[in-house]
Amino acid sequence: MNWLAVACGGAIGACLRYSLALSFASYGFRFPIATFAANMLGCFLMGLGFVFIVEKALLSDVWRHFLLVGMLGAFTTYSTFSVEVLSLLTDHYWKTALAYWLGTAILSVLGAGLGVYVAKQLIS
Repeated sequence: MNWLAVACGGAIGACLRYSLALSFASYGFRFPIATFAANMLGCFLMGLGFVFIVEKALLSDVWRHFLLVGMLGAFTTYSTFSVEVLSLLTDHYWKTALAYWLGTAILSVLGAGLGVYVAKQLIS
């Protein structure tokens, strides 16, 4: 059952990620805003889910597999992120690459922390 939950969640997460990419495609940003937004939102939702599902066990473990492992695993895109940073560096956009790399690293942790904080406030 967990495998099916991961697969279904992954399919939904991948479609959501693709939709996000399409929504930003026409703006022509050099900065990979769609990937950045997916990672920030995904980290926030992961923080919420961690508290509700893992810490407080408000949902069954199959929901952890569906939402956290499958859906958010497919929605966030650190593999794409890595290739985009390398591409920016290869194209000599050093400042953009550095801003994207550090911004993602720092804000991802802050997003997860914010998600944990918000979830705990909602529970208490």
